[in-house]
Amino acid sequence: MKKWLMSILVTAIILAGCSAKEETIAFEDKQFASTLVIQKVEHNASTEEKTKMVTEEDKIEKTLTQMEGLEVEEISQDSFMKKLKSKSSYTFVFLGPDQKESGKGKYAFTILEDGTILFNFTKVEDPGSTMISKQKQPEVLKELKNQLDVSF
Repeated sequence: MKKWLMSILVTAIILAGCSAKEETIAFEDKQFASTLVIQKVEHNASTEEKTKMVTEEDKIEKTLTQMEGLEVEEISQDSFMKKLKSKSSYTFVFLGPDQKESGKGKYAFTILEDGTILFNFTKVEDPGSTMISKQKQPEVLKELKNQLDVSF
């Protein structure tokens, strides 16, 4: 009985170690960004007409709040890029006060047209592992477009 219990425990530990890295999106401070750039990407390209800048702090903070609590799991960079190129998407890039010219953001995520959310930042200013939402969130894109007055 002891051997049987021990082998189950060892198997559970091994399986837990092999599973995808799972996390929940959280922010220590939502006031790190002064500008949010929203861009629609279709056929791997975008235009100036499909780009919008938002500088209202409350709208930026509300956008981040909507991502909090979302369950995500790690995916490979290759899978991330394949998904990114497979469908039209909206990219949300959060810039600090000194980053408007560089275009390199402190945080970013992309919502595919089917509601899949991709994160190339695990934390603010930490472009670590690529992550994907565990469940599709089509209503989130609609809500964000509405609250940010995005018509494209």
